Amino acid sequence: MLWNEITPVPATIRKSTMQRDPATSDASPNLNTAAQLRLVVAVAVPVCAFALLWNLSVAHYYFMMSDPAQRADFIAPAARVIQHALLLPLLTGGYFLATLPGASSGSRSRVLLKQLAFLLLFSLLVRPVTFLAMCLVPGATRLPFTRANFLNAMDLDSWLATALNYSLVYALGLFILFGLIVLAKYRQEQLRAAAMRANWLQAQLETLRVQLHPHFLFNTLNTISALVGSRPEEARDLIAQLAALLRDSIEGAGGEFYPLRREIELANKYLCIICARFGARLKPTLEVMPELEDCLVPHGLLLTLLENAVTHGVSMIIGDSELSLRCGLEPELLVVEVANRYDPDAAPVPAHRGGLSALATRLNALYGDAYTLEYGGNGAGIWHTRVKLPVESAPVAGVSSAAVGARARAHRVLT
Repeated sequence: MLWNEITPVPATIRKSTMQRDPATSDASPNLNTAAQLRLVVAVAVPVCAFALLWNLSVAHYYFMMSDPAQRADFIAPAARVIQHALLLPLLTGGYFLATLPGASSGSRSRVLLKQLAFLLLFSLLVRPVTFLAMCLVPGATRLPFTRANFLNAMDLDSWLATALNYSLVYALGLFILFGLIVLAKYRQEQLRAAAMRANWLQAQLETLRVQLHPHFLFNTLNTISALVGSRPEEARDLIAQLAALLRDSIEGAGGEFYPLRREIELANKYLCIICARFGARLKPTLEVMPELEDCLVPHGLLLTLLENAVTHGVSMIIGDSELSLRCGLEPELLVVEVANRYDPDAAPVPAHRGGLSALATRLNALYGDAYTLEYGGNGAGIWHTRVKLPVESAPVAGVSSAAVGARARAHRVLT
């Protein structure tokens, strides 16, 4: 049966599906809104305080050096404080908008234009805010809020000078803020990588435990024991297959990804052992597209799927049982499916009793949200377990999935 002729998994299947957003899949992790706001406030407050102190020191210097008759033209310190208190929300809002993903992502020219727009908007608002602060300051220095006073305060030279000065202040804070965000994302990525590694190690140990389940070893040794007297050659061959399977599984535990070709070899050894145990009633098949043999898959993926099918499918029914493993291709996805007979009247087996829970944890650690794990019965006695993974290599570059499917053949058939 060709890959595209496989009976589709029914809609009632239990599934764990996670899709990757192509717009953000390769981006660095984004800070949540609360963390972003905390960083913005942590930068905006010191920057605004620095601007106030700098402004007061400059004004005090010129106040001391100026003619006494001209000192009335200087803005009162209280008005400066009110001015910067009014500027703080504007500065905080500008920084927050400037660090949103929409403003800090895209081509360099677009990002630069967006940031310049925020800088220009803030710097042009400083002079009107200064006038408002002069109107709000209490005491004799308070300026009446009139149209004439507003137009007098908004002369072009003063406006441009203020905008230039505060654009530098804004840019200084923005550089500091982006530096802190990069540092926070780097730290977040470190924690994520550490968590992924810890989850992978835990899932790897669980996967190996499932692969080398004591029941599997016990049943295999019993089979060998039964063959030693009557068929010693088969018993020796079975011992060699078991030793090779254990050796390859343990030696491969240090790596995360292996070519599909190597995993197929492990699956063959496992099926040889299982065939010796169940005899003629088990009819396993392996169908793999040759073009996919160089694709990288998590080590032990096929063994986990096969072991789950044997433990909760083949060993639980009476009579002949087919067990098939097929590897195919969907657009940019490697699809691995195991199908086996099962008893639809039997009580459902929780996923954590098999290797599927450990497999899901491991795939999540390795691929994030870019994998799909589906499993369930079709109600007619056939159980499907299907895994979809990103294609880690490009052995079929330029070849459509339909063209590859047309050339699919049975890679190996075990009897």
